[in-house]
Amino acid sequence: MRQLAKPGAPKGRSRRAVAGAKEKAVAGSFRRLCFAAVLAVTFFLYYRFSQLDDPCRGRYIHVCKLPPRFNTDMTRDACRGDGRWPAGACESIDNAGLGPPLADPADGVLTGEDGWYGTRQLALDIIFHNRMKQYECLTNHT
Repeated sequence: MRQLAKPGAPKGRSRRAVAGAKEKAVAGSFRRLCFAAVLAVTFFLYYRFSQLDDPCRGRYIHVCKLPPRFNTDMTRDACRGDGRWPAGACESIDNAGLGPPLADPADGVLTGEDGWYGTRQLALDIIFHNRMKQYECLTNHT
């Protein structure tokens, strides 16, 4: 007749063997966790410092090169005085479209380096075009 094992007794393996197997499982999962952490930190640092290489990332602008008849010829023709442009048009597009500085002989508030200019309402395209030509993140790629 077969003897029955006592309840709670290990079946086939000793307690020491069971504890060793648990330690190996914990050590294996800990190694995988450390590897995942190192991998995550590596990707984070790569992503973070690759963005610092390009200060214009996400800010690039492409300005199309139009034929001269739409930009430079128009400003040149305004100064000809052939009657197609109103009087004073040449002065209004001077200074990159801002016009001549305003004269303020009384107290000098409107004059100076950061003063006000006699800008015409139709010179906005010249002002914007000149500002965009000076933009630091221009690109040739469309």
